[in-house]
Amino acid sequence: MIKVSVCMITYNHEKYIKQAIESILMQKTNFDFELIISNDNSNDTTHKIILDLLEEHIDSKKIKYLHNKKNLGMMPNFIQAIQNCKGEYIALCEGDDYWTDHEKLQKQVDFLDTNKNFAICFHPVNIDYQNEIIEDNITKKVKNHTSIYDLASGNYIHTCSVLYRNNLYNSFPEYFYSTPVGDYFLHLLNAQYGDIYRLEETMGNYRIHDTSYWSSKKQNEREAIWIEFLKNIKTSFPKKIQKIIDKQIKTHQPKKVSWFKKTRRAFKDIFFQKIQLSNLRKKYNLIIVDDILPSTLSPWRNLEYNELIKNFDNSIIYTDTSTYVSYSQGKTFNENLNSLEKLYPFIKNKIKKLKRTSNMNCNLFYTIFYNNINKHFDFLEANKIPFAFTLYPGGGFVINNEEIDERLKKIFSSKFFKGVIVNQYITKEYLLKKRLIDPEKIKLIFGVPISIEKTSTKIEKPTEKINILFFANKYTKNGEDKGFDDFQLIAKELISKSTNYNFIVIGNFNYNDLKINDLQNHFDFKGILDKKLFNEELKKTHIIISPNKPFKIAKGSFDGFPLATCISASIYENVLILSDYFNEAEKINLIDGVDFIKFDSNINKVVNEIEALKTDPEKMNTIALNGKNKLLNLYDFNNQIIPRINFIKNILN
Repeated sequence: MIKVSVCMITYNHEKYIKQAIESILMQKTNFDFELIISNDNSNDTTHKIILDLLEEHIDSKKIKYLHNKKNLGMMPNFIQAIQNCKGEYIALCEGDDYWTDHEKLQKQVDFLDTNKNFAICFHPVNIDYQNEIIEDNITKKVKNHTSIYDLASGNYIHTCSVLYRNNLYNSFPEYFYSTPVGDYFLHLLNAQYGDIYRLEETMGNYRIHDTSYWSSKKQNEREAIWIEFLKNIKTSFPKKIQKIIDKQIKTHQPKKVSWFKKTRRAFKDIFFQKIQLSNLRKKYNLIIVDDILPSTLSPWRNLEYNELIKNFDNSIIYTDTSTYVSYSQGKTFNENLNSLEKLYPFIKNKIKKLKRTSNMNCNLFYTIFYNNINKHFDFLEANKIPFAFTLYPGGGFVINNEEIDERLKKIFSSKFFKGVIVNQYITKEYLLKKRLIDPEKIKLIFGVPISIEKTSTKIEKPTEKINILFFANKYTKNGEDKGFDDFQLIAKELISKSTNYNFIVIGNFNYNDLKINDLQNHFDFKGILDKKLFNEELKKTHIIISPNKPFKIAKGSFDGFPLATCISASIYENVLILSDYFNEAEKINLIDGVDFIKFDSNINKVVNEIEALKTDPEKMNTIALNGKNKLLNLYDFNNQIIPRINFIKNILN
């Protein structure tokens, strides 16, 4: 008997459908489940990709594939898929979203099986925005136990997170067949028959892209659609629920504006036009645009911005704050700004929020990361603004992605493009191999700008036990992209050999991320630390292990080498144990076994290396100092900041 039917609708999802399907088929359960895919006559290669998976995937027998010969439309296609679901429960995952936990279904079924008074079980998700995984800033956070009375105030359930009981009612309301918003309507219908429970774990990713039905629409369009939608669905519910929906409608309706306010607004518009005209006469030398400022959690970028502002008069920093919430530490904008200005005095009074009235007239526009240049490029091109940027790993940049390659080629071909900095050999080699850029316009500055505190005195480390550090932020289930699974395996083997090890974890990990029994007593989770506390911790640790893996967050994604956290650890005389998938170390003369230890996924080899260091403290100290001296030179101010200043200076000159 089928326990769960997973309902997946798809239309023109050729870039995403394979990942969506595979994330379903990877589920590990003690029950049978099926995947119902309903393809609404896609006119791209979605159909072929699904057929290939049906032929090749080991678990393809779980799939029931419905291929419409004619386009039915979103809701008829969705209803068709639902009507083919035979399971006791139904889970939803659209063809451009995906799950990240192979036990997601099992956990949700276990809950609903033992809690009969609940009709719906869901969980948090992350947002996949152009291959960058960020925290959900779309839905509001709610308590674990809610009901239809909470849900009627506004949707907080992402489609790819929900599991609900099947066959709660015999038929859909008439409006369901033409509604522009199917998931929220469905959740409300189901919530009439039981309560709603929110699991704590994040087990899926909701993807935002330009072709998705909802996220591709402008805000005012979404508001108008939503108001009309709420008005139409409320009659399907009892009067108590209708009243709550009415309140929600009021929150989305545009406020009535008096004649006086309209007149004042008209004068303001004229005033702003005058400002913009005057701005044409005021020209900045350099405009820097960022997305997470004024957060203090990215010291390497803040250092660069501080030095650029210091060296270029008549410059300004704008922040569009698009990812600021994820890095705000729960503080207000002004609280973060005050902290940042104390740390970096030259940016004081230089950071402003980017608005439609912001003066963008400048000799050069500069930003970092692919996502930032991508979102501002069309504006820069239309307004003929010269621009340059730094292309770091991450931030939406992945390799072997046709869409991103084409976009970069267009950006690099613009007559207003003045140059790009890359900080990894692999990035430069890739851009040149793909012939995306004129070689004259690419500047390799290996590494990142990092503030290094040089100390002449030797750091005295604890001698009772060996403290081994893991530091990363978790973007995937259990931190697999950062190698937290391998770190646990290493810890398990070391503990079996000796009790003289402690394992320190810094970042947004906790004890729930430990998947190996008996490790809890040996692990100390510190959480997210500011720079001062982080440096204090580094003085007490002996080894940092960074077994990060490429292509885990998304196809073609990779981290830089070495990570900034590892550089800081090395300066505080920690031995570096690092993965190096693209062999960057040999290009910067960092020698395996002399300056660092290379991790190549061989757990036993690393365990033996660490055991050898434990019995030979002098060797441990030598490798730590060798690595420190190499990185002190590589990340010296003259090798990181000065080349970046000169890069901008040469463009402006």
